[in-house]
Amino acid sequence: MHAVDEDVARRAPDASPQKRAFGAGAWPIDPSALAALVDLGLPDEVIAHYFMIEPRSVGALRAHYAAGHAKPPSGEPVAG
Repeated sequence: MHAVDEDVARRAPDASPQKRAFGAGAWPIDPSALAALVDLGLPDEVIAHYFMIEPRSVGALRAHYAAGHAKPPSGEPVAG
């Protein structure tokens, strides 16, 4: 894990302004929000930790959007 990733992972649970900005707990997120987190270089594991879900849920959502879907799929995420 990179130093930046470790820092983000360490601070994520307490980063309330950032959580409010992305609507933490509101999974699945829309394509632009996921793209922003990915563009920041956050790996699926860090994104999953932030939303308290399994990393495979992040990967599944990435694949869903990559397949051309514009809205999140229905159904519940895999809880962490």
